[in-house]
Amino acid sequence: MNVAGWLLAHLQAKPLPGDARPAITDDVSSISREGLVDQVQRTSAVLASLGVVPGDRVGLMMRDTHATVATLLGIWHAGAVAVPISELARAHDATADLQNAGAVAIFVDVATEQTIEQIRAQLPKLRHVLSLGRTGVDDEQLTALLAGATPRLHAHESSPDALCLLIYGRHDDPDQRAVAHSHQSIISGCELARRGPLAPLASDTLLSTFRLCTAVGQWAGMLVPLSVGAHLRLITEQAKSDTIRLLVQRDAPTVIWSTPSLFSQLVRDAIANGWEAFLSGVRLAVATGEAMPDRLASAVRAQLGTPLLVSFSISEMFHPLLIADASCDRDQAGVSGKPAEGVQTQIVNELDRPVGTNEIGTLEVQSMSMAPGYWRQHKLHAVSGNEWLTTTDRCFRDDLGNYHYCGRVDDWFKVGGKWVAPFEIERVLGAHDAVWECAVIGSTGDDGLLKPLAFVVLNVGFAASDDLSEQLRQHVKHHLAPYKYPRWIEYVDALPRGATGKLLRYKLKSTKRRRVETLTPL
Repeated sequence: MNVAGWLLAHLQAKPLPGDARPAITDDVSSISREGLVDQVQRTSAVLASLGVVPGDRVGLMMRDTHATVATLLGIWHAGAVAVPISELARAHDATADLQNAGAVAIFVDVATEQTIEQIRAQLPKLRHVLSLGRTGVDDEQLTALLAGATPRLHAHESSPDALCLLIYGRHDDPDQRAVAHSHQSIISGCELARRGPLAPLASDTLLSTFRLCTAVGQWAGMLVPLSVGAHLRLITEQAKSDTIRLLVQRDAPTVIWSTPSLFSQLVRDAIANGWEAFLSGVRLAVATGEAMPDRLASAVRAQLGTPLLVSFSISEMFHPLLIADASCDRDQAGVSGKPAEGVQTQIVNELDRPVGTNEIGTLEVQSMSMAPGYWRQHKLHAVSGNEWLTTTDRCFRDDLGNYHYCGRVDDWFKVGGKWVAPFEIERVLGAHDAVWECAVIGSTGDDGLLKPLAFVVLNVGFAASDDLSEQLRQHVKHHLAPYKYPRWIEYVDALPRGATGKLLRYKLKSTKRRRVETLTPL
C-alpha cells in the first residue's frame, strides 16, 4: 500500500476520449498526466540516491505549483514521511517543526530557500536541502538531480499503517503535536471522498485556495481531483479575491473550494466593484475550514451567482466530517451539515455520555480515514478505548439531524461563573448590518475578571464610534443572556488568519492592553 502508487495507478488509466487537458496548471506552466508520473518517479529515485530510506522524514516548504505536487507524491513514492510547512511560516516555527520531525532532507524553492539557510545550523539531522530555484552554498539543485535520475517505476511497498504524512497545526500548542497520517488513512479518506456528494467529475476544472501544506488542501485540492481525472488549477501565491476573479474569467473552473472568509471577501469586493454573478459558471462551490456566518450562503447566491455548500473537516480525518445537504436552509444559524458517508459521530458531555437533541457537547468521531495517532505519541490524544476520537469542537444536533457548530472547547471561557461560547456572540454580532466579520475572546479589565472582548471589522458605509459600540452591545443583549454582551469593542481592519483562512484566535489572545470596562445596564 502506497498513496503515491494509488494515485499514479489512476493517473495512468486511460483519459476521457478527446480530453487533451493537462493534469495540473499553475501560474507559470502546466504538466501532463504522463509528465507528472515521470516527475514523481524521478523524485523518488533522487531521494533513494541520497540515502533517504523509508520512514525518514522529508520536509517540503514550497509555494503551490505542479512541481510541489510531484515532490509531495515523490516523497510518498519513496516510502518517506512528508512534512509540509507553509511557505509563510516564520523561521522559528519552521525550525520547531523540522526539529520535532527530525527531518533529514527538505525541498525548497526560490521563495523559501533563504528561510532554511537561516535555520540550517539549528537542524543537525538535516543532510540535504533540495532547491528548485537559485542555489545557496550548500544546496543541491533539484532540476539537475531530476534530469539525471532514472525514474523509479514502482512505489515502495509500505504497510497500511506505515506513516507517510505529518501535519503540524497551531504553533501555540505546547505539546508541539503533529497529526500523523498513514497510507491507509489517506487512501481510505480519498476513496470515501471520491464517492461523496462533493466529489469532482472527470470533466471538471477544480480551483482550490487551500494550500498543499494542509490536509484539506491535499485531499480536496490534489489527490481526489487528480484521481478522478479532473484538471487541477493551482494558485501559486496566496489567494486574493481579484486573483480568483481573473482565474475564473480565464480558466473557467467548475468547482471551487475555499474558506468562508474568502467567499465573504469575494462578496464584499463584488458589491464594491460591480462584479455581477461572476461565479455563475461554477457548478459546485464548497466552503470549509471554519464556521459559516449565517448570512454568507444567501449573499454568495445573490452576489456571486452560485449556491454554496458547506463541509466541516479536521486534520485528524482525511475526508469531510460533516456535509451540508444541498436542500438544507443555509440561513439557519450554525448549521454545519450531517455526517459524511463512512463517518460515525456522537456528542458527549463531560462524563463522556451521549447528550440529547439540542444539547451542546463535545464532538466525537470514528472513520477509516482517521489518523492513527500524533507524531511521537502512542495514540490519538483523548481517544477512548472504543476508538472514538474526542475532538476539540463543541456542537449540538437538532431535531432534523443537522449538526450546529458552537466553537472549540479551548475557546470557551467563564463570565461570572457561567460558560460563554465566543461563536455564539460572534454569530449575533455578525447579524448586525454594521459588522462585516468579528471575533470574540475573553479578556481581563482592571478588576482582573474575565469578560467578552469583540474585535470587529466594519461593513462598507459604517464608521467606528462610541454610539455604534453601544448599539452593538445592546444588539447582543437583546438576543443573548445579558452577561454575554461584549464589555469592550475594538475596531480592526482585518482579523488574523492562517494559510487556510482559519481565524487565528490565539493571536488575538496575545494582544495585551489595559482595558477600562464599558458598563451598560443589565
